[in-house]
Amino acid sequence: MVKVDACGRAAKRGNNHRRVGELLSTLERLGLRDNTVVVFSADHGDMLAEKNMVQKRSFYEMSSRVPMIVRLPGGAGAGTRCAGPVNLVDLAPTLLELAGVQEWLPMDGASLLPCISGRETGRVTFSESHTNGVYEPCFMVRRADCKYVHIRNEQGQLFDLSADPGEWHNLCGEPAYAQLEAELRALILDRFDPDAVEEELCASLERRTLLKAANEANDLHWDYSPFFDATQQYCR
Repeated sequence: MVKVDACGRAAKRGNNHRRVGELLSTLERLGLRDNTVVVFSADHGDMLAEKNMVQKRSFYEMSSRVPMIVRLPGGAGAGTRCAGPVNLVDLAPTLLELAGVQEWLPMDGASLLPCISGRETGRVTFSESHTNGVYEPCFMVRRADCKYVHIRNEQGQLFDLSADPGEWHNLCGEPAYAQLEAELRALILDRFDPDAVEEELCASLERRTLLKAANEANDLHWDYSPFFDATQQYCR
């Protein structure tokens, strides 16, 4: 975690820390420090051979947990750490609220400002994955240190991250955790319909199969790369 103080200085430990520090220093030099929101995050992690897995496509912490560091104008909330889980989809409503927008279209996620100000506890967050080598619709819910993964037509996974940070002990089916398993599973099924998701995915695959055949018949490729002279692209 990069720790940013009220003046916007960042500890320069490692390349990412250094880049954040350079960004904050530039904002200060340009006089933009006090009216700029800075967010540092990533779209996913990587298993890096943990559990003999590579890339992402899982809900294990190595894959699904990413940094999220926010600096507000004037250093508001500096040093605050949200103990509960948050999600990337929370960024849009957070930025809209910071910008003073009064209303917006329905979206997933909730503003992080109550969390940053210490006025909120007990946030629950969801994730889902249904493509790129995943053969059944998969959903994850995280409440505090408890994580439940629901995989259509497969056994679920329940982990207590405080006692088992490496996620080696699946608690699903254990009598002592039956109520917790049922509660977290209900949170997912109240929000998602795995069968409907699977039906939609199959219909999408059929459409893409047709488009693939049409492209092949016309010698077109989805990964087309245009060739151009980069020296003519910009004015120098």
